[in-house]
Amino acid sequence: MSFVLTVSRKARRALPDLLTESVKTGSFPGWTLDLPDLDAKATVESVKDHLREACKLEERGALLTWDTRTTRRLGSQSWPIRLTVGDLSTLGRLVDEASLGHFLSLSRCVLAREPSLRSFWESDPLGAWGLRGQWSSLCRALQWFRHHPRSGWHRRALPWDLHGKFVEENERILDVLLSHSLPDQLDPTSRDFEGRWGLARREPLWRGRILDEGLRATLGLCADDLAMSLRAWSSRPRPESVLVVENLESLLSLGPRAHTLAIWGRGWAVLELADWLSQMDQVIYWGDLDAQGFEILDALRPRIERVKSVAMDNATFTLWRKLACPGTPAGSKELQHLNQGEWLAYRQVVGQNLRLEQEKIPLIWVEEKLDQAFSAVDRA
Repeated sequence: MSFVLTVSRKARRALPDLLTESVKTGSFPGWTLDLPDLDAKATVESVKDHLREACKLEERGALLTWDTRTTRRLGSQSWPIRLTVGDLSTLGRLVDEASLGHFLSLSRCVLAREPSLRSFWESDPLGAWGLRGQWSSLCRALQWFRHHPRSGWHRRALPWDLHGKFVEENERILDVLLSHSLPDQLDPTSRDFEGRWGLARREPLWRGRILDEGLRATLGLCADDLAMSLRAWSSRPRPESVLVVENLESLLSLGPRAHTLAIWGRGWAVLELADWLSQMDQVIYWGDLDAQGFEILDALRPRIERVKSVAMDNATFTLWRKLACPGTPAGSKELQHLNQGEWLAYRQVVGQNLRLEQEKIPLIWVEEKLDQAFSAVDRA
């Protein structure tokens, strides 16, 4: 590795701390690096290469301290023993960030407008520098949120001079900056940006199929495949039975079934339906036989007292194991809400890192299991 590249890498490692100190004090603290001493076994050519590299560092503005070194092979030789960088422009040239000299002026400008962001600039100066060119818009957004706390507006309808997609395109960094700037407005219990900062939520649509033709007629519907918000589903007459299906392809393959609504659970998103599902007389869950499928089922059980599973037991896995493929590696967890058959299947798929996707199991076989599952619920 060349001498210049070695120095550049060390400068880049030191850069975050140097920028943090620059923000705290308002001036660049300087950087000094002790350089490797002359190796007594060095050849004439290696010394010449090293000195040529040292000259390149001086051309970039670094100050080198020289001393005399003497070896039996080379005699007396001037040798660079220390490198000193006195300003950010020079440091920028060493790390190939030509505009780094403007770092302090940018930080002063932003912090003059938003003093509350000082903790962000000090904790993540490289992240702050990476946002150059965006700070004017970001500061305007922060000021809008400050003057309109928990406004209840939809993100694309905010009455400001930024474009309509500004929030969704900058959601991650806005969330970070707002946490630094307006912590009193934050709702830490909410997982989405709208809930955390008081914007109106865009209600997700839940896709479902009304498998009972008579129920469709009662509701005045000509199609069995619907996508509605949870509020809309809740306003409809409650079906006797709900079948939650993890994957869309399986939902679309289901045949007619009396008194039954089938809902696409969308993996972990199904937990958002837990309160609604808990009101149903019968709830059956059909998911993949993999670590995640069983973890979802385990998480549903405390929320939905009557939820049963179908085709998610050890007998199912053993019968159709030949259709399994490698899964997503996951450590075994002490799932507390699985029955014995589910637990044995879970231990197998986790221990062998396998996934038996529900779509691969012949539907005619699953439909028989569904008949048995709903009958068992009826008897219970």
